[in-house]
Amino acid sequence: MGGAKKKTMKQMERTHKTKGEPPKGGKTAPAEKKTAVTKAVKVDEESVLKEIAKLKVSTPSTLAAQLGVKVSYAKQLLEELARKGSVELVSSCSRLRIYKTASSA
Repeated sequence: MGGAKKKTMKQMERTHKTKGEPPKGGKTAPAEKKTAVTKAVKVDEESVLKEIAKLKVSTPSTLAAQLGVKVSYAKQLLEELARKGSVELVSSCSRLRIYKTASSA
């Protein structure tokens, strides 16, 4: 009925040989884990404001794409600029916040 096909003698010998010996050219020591390397990018407020001024409205994702930083960092930048009054919050919901420059209000 069902089930796996019975292996031939030669196939069984091969599996027993390879189980007992380490693979040829294989690694004997466990591999080291790679850690993610993050770039420490410092962006000054003037360059951020210039990028925002080019756009009608700005979101954290558009700013991150323009500056080449992570979205979380762009979100922090926009929140900080909004507190200082350089940028104005237009609309927000639980996931998305839309900003514009305060001078274009």
